[in-house]
Amino acid sequence: MLGGAKNEYDRSLRNAYQPDGEPTIVRAGIEDREGNERRVERELTADFGRGQDCASRLTVHGVEVEDLSSIGIVLAEPPLRAPVLFQHSIRYALSAAPSDRLTYFKALFEIGDLDTFADALKGAIDRLAEPPVRLESEIRVCSPDPVIGPLLGDLLGDESLTESVLSERLGRACGAGVAALSGEAPGPGVSLDLLRDQLRAEVENVQRGRFDLAAWRPGPTVKGPEAGFEACRAYVEAAASVDREVEQLRTLYEAVLKVPAYEHLEHDVRCPVCDDGTLTPERLSVLREEVAAGTDLRNRRSAAERERQTAATQLRSVSDAATRLAPRASRLDDEQLAGAEASAAAILGEAVTLSAGHESARDLAASSTKLTDALSRAQSAIADASEQLDALGTFDPDAIVDALRTVGTASEASDAARGRFLAAVGPTLGRVSDALNDQVGTSGWDALVRFAEAPGKTVAELRHRNAVTRAKKEFTGAHTAIEGAKLAVFREKFAGMSDEILKWWNRLRPDEPVVFERAEPRAGGRRFVDLKAQLRAGGIVEERDALGIFSDSQLNALGLAAFLARGDPPGSALRRAGRSGPGRRRRAPRHVHRRGPARPGRCGSAGDHDLS
Repeated sequence: MLGGAKNEYDRSLRNAYQPDGEPTIVRAGIEDREGNERRVERELTADFGRGQDCASRLTVHGVEVEDLSSIGIVLAEPPLRAPVLFQHSIRYALSAAPSDRLTYFKALFEIGDLDTFADALKGAIDRLAEPPVRLESEIRVCSPDPVIGPLLGDLLGDESLTESVLSERLGRACGAGVAALSGEAPGPGVSLDLLRDQLRAEVENVQRGRFDLAAWRPGPTVKGPEAGFEACRAYVEAAASVDREVEQLRTLYEAVLKVPAYEHLEHDVRCPVCDDGTLTPERLSVLREEVAAGTDLRNRRSAAERERQTAATQLRSVSDAATRLAPRASRLDDEQLAGAEASAAAILGEAVTLSAGHESARDLAASSTKLTDALSRAQSAIADASEQLDALGTFDPDAIVDALRTVGTASEASDAARGRFLAAVGPTLGRVSDALNDQVGTSGWDALVRFAEAPGKTVAELRHRNAVTRAKKEFTGAHTAIEGAKLAVFREKFAGMSDEILKWWNRLRPDEPVVFERAEPRAGGRRFVDLKAQLRAGGIVEERDALGIFSDSQLNALGLAAFLARGDPPGSALRRAGRSGPGRRRRAPRHVHRRGPARPGRCGSAGDHDLS
C-alpha cells in the first residue's frame, strides 16, 4: 500500500460477505518454460488491522515457498511488487515527494543493487579513518629545517621507509646537531641512542643560560614488579619434605649408635649407617644431599631460581627509575625558586609562578624516597632467598611477595605524584620550552631529540597510515567510478522509459494541447526526478513541470502510462520475442476466462485491450 495508514485498510482484503473462517485464496495455473503447469496459491492468513500488517501463505503444488523464483517469476522490489494497479496508487509516482519518486524509479529500473553497493563502499571509506602518528608534530617541525630536513628526507610520503633506514637518517641528523651546537663532530660508529642523548645534553646546555628546563624534568614512569613466586612456593614445599625425611633418618641413626652391641666391640666394624661411627653435621649434610638427589628438589630449585632472578631484574629496573624520578627542582631553595620564576617571566614576557610545581616536586621526591626504602627491603628479602636456594634451604615466599607488593604500592604512589607534578607545572613549562626554543634557535634540535626516541614505533605508525591512505584513495576512486557508471545506467534506462511513457500517453490522451515530454533525473540523479510537459498553442511551445499544469484526469493518465511502461520495459524478453507492446492483444492465461457481454469500464472484458 503506497498511501494512507494500515488502519484505513482494516479488514479490506477478504470478502466481507464470506462467513468467518472461510479461506481467502487466490489460485492460478502457471505454465513454466518446459510447458508444465504449476498450481500456485496464496492464502490470506491475516488481514490488515489497526496497526497490523497483512500476512499470507504462498504454495506451489502444495509446498510452501517464499517466492515464485522456482518457476521463473521474480517480483520487483517494493513499492513495485504488486502486479495490479490500484486506484489509490495510480498517482503515487506523481504525488510522492521528489526523493521518494526517485526511489520509485530506481526500484522500477531494478538498479537498487548499485545504490546498495555504492553505499556499502561509501561506508567503508568513512570507516577508514587515518590513524594518528604520535610524533607527527615533531616530524613537521624537523622537515622544513634547512639542516635536519635534507638529512631526514620525505618521511610522511615515503611508503618504503624501514626502521633501519630511519635510524640511520636520525643518527646522521643527531650527529649534525651535536656538531652544530658543540662545535665538535661525534666519532664514527656511535649508536643512535648515544647521539640522541648527546644532542639532548647540548640543547639543555644552550637553554640553561636562560632557563634550566632539565631541572624540572621528572624521570620516566615507574612500573612495579610482577612476580607471583609460585615456583618458589613449590620449591619450599619440596625442601620442607626433604628436611622431614632427613630428620627421620637422623633419629634412626642416633638410635643405631646407641645399640649395646656397638658399645663394647673389640675390633673395628663398619657402621651400618655412617662412615666413622659418629653423626657429625658434615655427615648430616651429606645425608641431606643424598635424600635430595632422590627427589625433584633440584628441578624445583632451578625453577625457583629463575623466578628469583626475574624478580631481582625487575627490582633493579625499578631502582634505576626511582633514582631518576624526582626532578632537581625539588631541591631548590626559596631564592633559587624565585630566580627560576624570574627567568621564566623574562622568556614569556609575563609573571610566572612555579610554587605549586615546586611543592609537587617535593611531594614526588618524598614518594621516591619511600619507594627506595621499599626497594631496599625487597632486595634484601630476594638476597636471603638466593642464599637459601644455594644451600637447598627453605625461606618464606610470602614474605617476598609482601615486600614486592609494597614496592608496587609505592610505585603506584610515585606515579600518581609524578602525574600531579606534571599537571601543576607542565602547561607553564611547555610554554617556556616553546618560547625558549624559538629564542635560542633550538626548536628543530629539540623536536629531533623527541623524534629519535622510538624510530621503530614511528615507522610502524607511518606505514600503517600510508596503507590506510592508499586504500582510502583507491576506494574513493572506485566509488567515484561506480557513481558515474550508476548515473549513466540510470540516464540510459530513464531515456528508454521516458519514450515508453510517451507512447502510452499518446494512446491514452491523443491530440492534447498539453503533452507529456519526458522524465529525467535532476541534481545528478542522486536526489530528484522531474516529469516535464509541453504547452502547445498557436505555434508557441512552453515547457513546464507536469505536476504544475496537468489536470487531475491528465495526472491519472500519466500515472497509468508510467505503470504500463514499467510492465513491459525496453529490452525485456517479451518485447524481444515480439509478444507484447502497446496495442497488442495478449493471449488470456489459462484458468482466466473472459466474460461477456462487456461492461463499460472493466478491463479484461471481451473486446478490451488487455491493459492490466
